Amino acid sequence: MRPLQSKSQRRGMDIAWSGPFTPAERRLLASITDGIDRPRLGAIVRRHGETGFGRRKRKYLELVNHIGRAFRDVVRLDLHATARWRVLDIGTGPGAFAHVLEHLGHEVVATERAEDESIMWSTWCPEDALDGFDGPSSGDEEVLGAEASLYADLADFLGVERVIWTVEAAKPAPDLGDRFDLICARNLYFDHPRGNQPVWGLDAWRFFLSDVEARLLAPEGRLFMSLPAGASEREDLLTALKEAGAQVSSRRVLLDRNACCRFIG
Repeated sequence: MRPLQSKSQRRGMDIAWSGPFTPAERRLLASITDGIDRPRLGAIVRRHGETGFGRRKRKYLELVNHIGRAFRDVVRLDLHATARWRVLDIGTGPGAFAHVLEHLGHEVVATERAEDESIMWSTWCPEDALDGFDGPSSGDEEVLGAEASLYADLADFLGVERVIWTVEAAKPAPDLGDRFDLICARNLYFDHPRGNQPVWGLDAWRFFLSDVEARLLAPEGRLFMSLPAGASEREDLLTALKEAGAQVSSRRVLLDRNACCRFIG
């Protein structure tokens, strides 16, 4: 893949960046979204748009805008201007981030939790509370059954193949092949698996990051995470990561291997 910008023009990895795209970046984003099959996407929108989950997660059906949001993280991580990397996208959902990376020539392994894990509490994440949704109840069968189908249809539409992996506390990752230059967990909520359980404590996070560092991350690799909106219960985690040397900006975190090791202890 040819870099979008010369080395002197590149901003490098900057997870705090939130400014406007450059003209070259806007053209690159347009080259991705212009290839969307609008009639086929329209059929998916009509099929899912009136489900409870579809109404609450309209942002996923507004796929062009969703790809634009994914592209912002691509720019923050300088992935539009780097050589081909091997990237792990944990919790790819509908696959927009993975789709953008593949369009740019990166090798992507995209994972999503098992469908049976999508049927109960996992359909809720902390950002849903901001929309007035407090979690599933016995009357939510339509909502609870819709997430896996919506994500699968959109990922298939985007041509993203997904590997099934339900991230669980104190359980190692599956064999995902060669190590990764970058591991991403965007808007993660695998650390809040059930409504009647608290978010992971620091010990669970140390196990997860120890496993990632030992088995998944390349020697010069990095781990990028973004926490969902309303993630105040993870303040202890953010503080500990920052003390270990991670870059922390708002709810976004970037760790290199050294920061991982310091956090693990």
